[in-house]
This record gives sequence, C-alpha cells and structure tokens, in this order.
Amino acid sequence: MPQIRYDYITGVSHIQWDVTFPIKCPVCNGKANPVFSISRETASKASFLKIKKEKEEIEDWDVLVAEHPQPLVDDKYTGEWNEWPYKSEPAKGKHYVVFIGKDHVPFHELSKDKVYEALYAIQETYKKLSDLNRVIYISIMMLSADGADMEGHPHFDVIGLPFVPKVINEEMNRFVKSLEDKDTCPICEVIKAEELGSKLIYRNENWIAYYPWSPSRRNEIRITSLTHYKPISKLTQKELQDLAFLLLTSAKALHEVSGTDYTIVFHLLPPKRSVTYYHNYIQLFNIKDVTESMLNGLGIYIGNSDTEFKKIQNAYRSVLKSMVGL
Repeated sequence: MPQIRYDYITGVSHIQWDVTFPIKCPVCNGKANPVFSISRETASKASFLKIKKEKEEIEDWDVLVAEHPQPLVDDKYTGEWNEWPYKSEPAKGKHYVVFIGKDHVPFHELSKDKVYEALYAIQETYKKLSDLNRVIYISIMMLSADGADMEGHPHFDVIGLPFVPKVINEEMNRFVKSLEDKDTCPICEVIKAEELGSKLIYRNENWIAYYPWSPSRRNEIRITSLTHYKPISKLTQKELQDLAFLLLTSAKALHEVSGTDYTIVFHLLPPKRSVTYYHNYIQLFNIKDVTESMLNGLGIYIGNSDTEFKKIQNAYRSVLKSMVGL
C-alpha cells in the first residue's frame, strides 16, 4: 500500500509508488474516471469556456479532468502512522489528471488555446482541492512533457498532498529571511534586475521568463508573475492567456535547445497559508527520467524503495562472494 516516508536527515519526502512508466492512458482505453471537463463553446461569434460536470456532457471535451488510474495519493489508502526515527504515514490525498486535448502530442506541439484551456482547468481543480481539509499542499506539474507518461497523452498532474514538500519549505524560509534582512522579495528584486535584460528571455504584460543567474537544473527556465504573490485561484483570464503563451514558447525553445524530455513544475504557496511574502513561479528544465520531475522540482522521491533495497542487497552479497568468498 502506498506510504509517505520522511527523512529527518535530508528533508526529502518519499512516496512508495509502485508504478511502471509509461502508465497506460485511461482516456484512450476507455477507463478514465472523469471529474469534469472543459469545452470551448461559441455564441454570437464569440467563444468561451464551459465547465461540464454531467456524465452525458463530459464526452464532448477539449480538456478532461479525471482521477489518476494509479494515484500517488488517495483517500482509500490505509496504513500505520510512525514517528521517530522512521516517520511515515498512509499516502492519503487526491490525485487528478488534466488531459489536454484528445491527441497524443508533446506539450510543445500544442496550440496556445489548448494550453490556456488546460490552465483554466488547473485553476478549477486547484480550487476543488483547496477545500479538502487533508490537503496541505497542491502540486501542479507535468511529469514528462515529451510523452514518457500516459503513452504520450499530454497532461498535468494536480496532486493534493498531506504535507509541504522540502523545496517549498526551504523556499518559504529563504523568502522570510529576505523579508527580515532586506525587507524585500528576492523574486521581485530579480524582476527589477531583469528589466536591464541580462538574463531576460521574454516579458509580456503579466509574466516574465528568464534564465536564472545561478541555475539549479539543466537548461532551466523560470517564469514568474510580475505581480507579487497572487494565488493561482485568482488569476484572471488575461493572466492565464499570457501565461499560456509564455509556457508554450518557453517549452518550444527548451525542446529546440535540448531535443530531450523536460518537465514543468509550479512552485506555489500552500493553499491554506494567508501570508503574502512568497512569490509563485514556474520551472521548466530537462529530465532523463520521469521521477526526476518531483525529486528535482519539489524534493519528493517517488518509486518502490523496498524493491530497490532488495536489488542493492542482492548485488552487494554477490560482490562480497566474488571478492572475499562470503
């Protein structure tokens, strides 16, 4: 049964998730469990997005929000709570998938409209998860933008977690320290610096994309709002459209540079925190394996560590036998 394990030494959280990638696409094999969908409607020569919740309406969609077929966290998971030194708990929470369109294409080959529709669906999913008492943090990410998950069906994973990930905790602490020491937000200062264009990639009315002065990941691009802390649930239509353009163009550029898989990770304040010292941002960076998205993006390791241990143990015994005859 999936379990969350906490490491007191590194701060990394580990979720026992015995999954083999790519996970089969539930939409294409007819096994999706829909929650709601988004469709683009036309009236009086103008188009608008409509949320559909009734099952008979959901079939005709542009973006589909469904329950994950093999959720990382779920209400149904049971188990024991343990403390020092091996802290763990059942992997309770909620895991949704935002499927973008019906075609299997990499993220960078989508249209701007499709990305905007996905962001609108993410916003609605975020609001839904924010109302759950057990959800402490909402992770929004694309584990694989080039098709290594869900058999290449483009999608975002929106996950309601019962803890705040290591990376977010550390960032919040650094933001508080910056506020105390310099009475300012570090991202706001970066935005001011990038007005000179030293690491600027692109800027529009609401967002800025830049290459970080000291990157933490390979081919990293950061996108942040020009407005200091604003919850994703309160972004306007124009802000979502501008973000869709920056996400898509940044993804295209990243893929052109690397030609390899990449991830998209949102760094957000926990939904129930009322502080305004944090400045949300988004990372894009290259990955070699799907599990790198959560580990390098949020400090969460996913995988079956018990199986990994047994392989290492058996290998070590083989090494001992060959070297010292044990």
